[in-house]
Amino acid sequence: MKKHLILVVNPRSSGFKLVEKKILSFLNNKCFNDDQLSVFEIQPTTPMENTQEMAKILHSGDIILVAGGDGTAHIASNAVAISGQKNIKMKFTGFGNFNDYAHSFSKNSGKAMLRAIESGKMKTEIHPLEIKINGKFFRYAPLYATIGLTAEMAEIFEGKKLRRVLKKIHRRNLRLILSLFAATRFYFKHRKKHLMKIESISLDDKEYSLPKKIVTDLVFMNGPRMARIMRSSANKIDNKNFGFSALNSANLIKNVPFLLSGIIGKIPLTRTKKVGIEFKKPRKITIQIEGEAIKVEKVSKIEVKICDNIKIAIL
Repeated sequence: MKKHLILVVNPRSSGFKLVEKKILSFLNNKCFNDDQLSVFEIQPTTPMENTQEMAKILHSGDIILVAGGDGTAHIASNAVAISGQKNIKMKFTGFGNFNDYAHSFSKNSGKAMLRAIESGKMKTEIHPLEIKINGKFFRYAPLYATIGLTAEMAEIFEGKKLRRVLKKIHRRNLRLILSLFAATRFYFKHRKKHLMKIESISLDDKEYSLPKKIVTDLVFMNGPRMARIMRSSANKIDNKNFGFSALNSANLIKNVPFLLSGIIGKIPLTRTKKVGIEFKKPRKITIQIEGEAIKVEKVSKIEVKICDNIKIAIL
């Protein structure tokens, strides 16, 4: 193998022991030369700092193998997007609490992974979402982002106590059940504390009429995995637009029809290339991007658009 492979891992993640067993040992047995394989370890700083450090080591033509959850995949994808390097290809294997990247694009076996890397054949490409806050670049989101109640629910998975518990559990299904239980407890405790006062929303520079007076969540969905979750067939064939909705998640009973539509039909997302949101006055928000939750102070304006000029190639 003449290609240069960069393995991206987070040694502090709850699934790292599985990564050591199923990925690191597998690659070591394949006897890569020193100039063919390098490892980038996620550091205990911020996701953006890790993104910037990883972007510095990338070269055109590299192949990136992400062995971790969506947080690790998000850092690696952003590093590719901001690096400016050409012909980089990515492969995802899922070893996190949530693995939307891996489930969207990859088979998780070592043999399938190696075949994809050796062939170098591109399976698909992502046009990520570019997120700006108060007019300044914030982050790329290849798959999805949410703002509000559901975003703050994601923040609980960064808590040290929960992460310690999950790290001791090696069965993925059990980790998922415990994660969902923790999220459910948070929802019932905080669901009425996250009401947004929105001045206006525009889609493709046209005014968007809010379907509900009370909004707790803003949702931005991109990519094939999100199509399956949201039951939106348009996402499977249309990568030049993304799905948007403003939701009221606080009232469980009123949301039953909405939830049922996701099970038996389609959740109503509006297709668009660009969304602009202005709040009535600057406020603190929690924004969650593919599993990473961040609090941002004094937010008055948010812009989200699909990036036609950036492509992330997937093996």
